[in-house]
Amino acid sequence: MNSFLKNQMITMAIFIALIVLLSAFVLIPNIKTNTTNKKAISDKTALLDSLERKNAYFGELKNDSGQTEKIKENLAKLLPDKDSTSSFIVALENLANSKNIIMSNLAIAEGSKNKAASQTNGRMIEFSFDTNTDFDNGLSLVRELENFSRLNTISTIQISHGSGNSNLSIKITGSIYYD
Repeated sequence: MNSFLKNQMITMAIFIALIVLLSAFVLIPNIKTNTTNKKAISDKTALLDSLERKNAYFGELKNDSGQTEKIKENLAKLLPDKDSTSSFIVALENLANSKNIIMSNLAIAEGSKNKAASQTNGRMIEFSFDTNTDFDNGLSLVRELENFSRLNTISTIQISHGSGNSNLSIKITGSIYYD
């Protein structure tokens, strides 16, 4: 009986060892798969959080699109996408006429790229004109040019005593920009 009990114990030990080995072969790949799945879930969760933040950002942009469109329209007015020299000349003449100022020697020339124009990949057109007017109208003209509908730079203003008691001879040189 002693040997029968030993054989039974050995058989049982082998059976238990086989069960442990089989479960190890079955469980180890499942454990690796679970670990991989947890990492994938973590990565997908991070991606989802990132996409939700971006979606919220785009939602805010969509809400601000009216403001964005206004800014875009204002920039288009200040920096037209093409050389519209004729519209600039007409606007300049209208400005002078509104101040009862007569312009003379109006000159327009393609300018070279400068620092201001190259920052926007744009080009510039240089302009100059002369006028004879009184001090108040001349000052008013310069102020209007500062707030002109086109982006411009006034590079020089030359003022000298003109013909007549209160008249000044004014020469203005500057640049307008376009994209």
